Amino acid sequence: MRFLPKTALLAWLVAVSCLAVCHLNHPRLWIQDLLCSVSLYWIPFVLAGFVWALARCVKLRSCSVALLWALVVQGYLLVRVATVAMPYVSFSRWPEAQAGQSVEVPVLFSHVDFAQNGLARLSAETARRAPSIVVLVGEPGQLAAATESMPGFPRVLDSTPPGVTVLSRFDLEDGSRTSLGTGALPGMFLKLRVPRVGSVLLGVLDLIPAASQRDFFLSKVTSRRIASSLRYQKEPRVVVGSFDATPFAPIVNMYPRQLGLRSVMFGQGLVRTFDLQDPVVRLALDNAFVSKEIGVKDFELLNDVSLHRAAMSFVMSIPARE
Repeated sequence: MRFLPKTALLAWLVAVSCLAVCHLNHPRLWIQDLLCSVSLYWIPFVLAGFVWALARCVKLRSCSVALLWALVVQGYLLVRVATVAMPYVSFSRWPEAQAGQSVEVPVLFSHVDFAQNGLARLSAETARRAPSIVVLVGEPGQLAAATESMPGFPRVLDSTPPGVTVLSRFDLEDGSRTSLGTGALPGMFLKLRVPRVGSVLLGVLDLIPAASQRDFFLSKVTSRRIASSLRYQKEPRVVVGSFDATPFAPIVNMYPRQLGLRSVMFGQGLVRTFDLQDPVVRLALDNAFVSKEIGVKDFELLNDVSLHRAAMSFVMSIPARE
């Protein structure tokens, strides 16, 4: 029993160190990314560990190397998680739209694992909200059924491999791709011609949970290819998709951290998009990001379309250029 406290401390230090490495944006293993994605569930224990290590140092009037490491790592995690969460909780820096100087672009995103009457609800919401862009992810058969229920879109694009469908009222420009290349998951990179705005770059993806090293690698490759296509571009940029990871995972946080994009959920709180059937699990696994010149309003989650996921509806306000 004498060795139990030291063994427990060592195990805890290994766990929080893995979590810290992930938050430093350098995860190498799928388990690191998974731990990082559920950071909110870890934080109460990290806070308790930080307080315990601090109290221990005060009581002993000195800190061992292990206690000092515990303070540094856990202190970093507390600051890092708070920094990522803060704009979701409190955000008021959306650009103000001025009448006649911006173009409003409604967007609707949904999974197609339909709840009871979910297909009818999706069709009704599309008719009521009149989105200019609809992004759907799911099985090919359900995607086809959803597309048939929403006529009137001049452009319907299916990804290769199948899994993502985009319905758009805008023309496509050269350079648009419905495939992200060999070894990537379903996704697209589109250049949309928006009247009075010009080119708008849209990245769409459907990632998978980091349940194995292979799954983690596929999701990372796919997300990085979207990020690389958007990096250093001057046009308005938008990313929409199912990340199957929370905002704390580097595969999601890379968009605000490396590309300077803002989540459409900023200011809405850490809302739940998964799992609508579970009273305990509350994870934001779907997201959308826009570049800083784009304003966002009328953000709303729709809970009766997909069986397990909340659909997202929001309106982008893009500065007119033409």
